[in-house]
Amino acid sequence: MDFPTSADSYLNDEITIFPNPVKDKIFVNTEVDQILIFNVFGQIVEKFDYYNLSFINISNLNAGMYFIKLKKGNEIYLKKLIVK
Repeated sequence: MDFPTSADSYLNDEITIFPNPVKDKIFVNTEVDQILIFNVFGQIVEKFDYYNLSFINISNLNAGMYFIKLKKGNEIYLKKLIVK
């Protein structure tokens, strides 16, 4: 998994995902270029190119903890997601 090299990318709360915890679909509060969802082993389980404020169906994911990497321009945001 590629992690951001800047602490600003980790600390910036400009992008939020909700609801969290989630059961079947999530929303992101802004447009992003790419969304990658990783399991706890660092494997990509879902990939979405260009998200434009509609929901993302994640109902196929098993319950557990995941990480979401969101790319917006040159910025990268890493969020934790709990699927119930």
